[in-house]
Amino acid sequence: MELTGKCKEEFEKWYLQWVFNEKTFLSLRFNSEQILENWNSLHPSEKYGVLEDYFDSVGIIVEIQPICKVEISGLKIMGFRYYVNGEVNGNVILNTRQEARPIAVKKGDELRNEVLNKPVRK
Repeated sequence: MELTGKCKEEFEKWYLQWVFNEKTFLSLRFNSEQILENWNSLHPSEKYGVLEDYFDSVGIIVEIQPICKVEISGLKIMGFRYYVNGEVNGNVILNTRQEARPIAVKKGDELRNEVLNKPVRK
């Protein structure tokens, strides 16, 4: 679940600004390079939550939703689907939320890089 290109650069600036503005434990003990190294060691679930906040901040909504079936005994989760900016990406239903997260992040990364790589009109 990694970002690429200009999206990665933008995220790292955003993340460091958040860490230092919030006066987190990390900001009190470590420098920027160490904080980014720590980011790389986080569990994917922890990374996903932060990446979701980052994408929200740049206007990209990344979501993972369960696909449920109603049965007599209650709801049964059939799998998970990911959405980016409200659009379902294909008819792919994944077995777990953990499978859907990196795919959704990759799609968000692609969209953000498209925006960041567009030439600026003058």
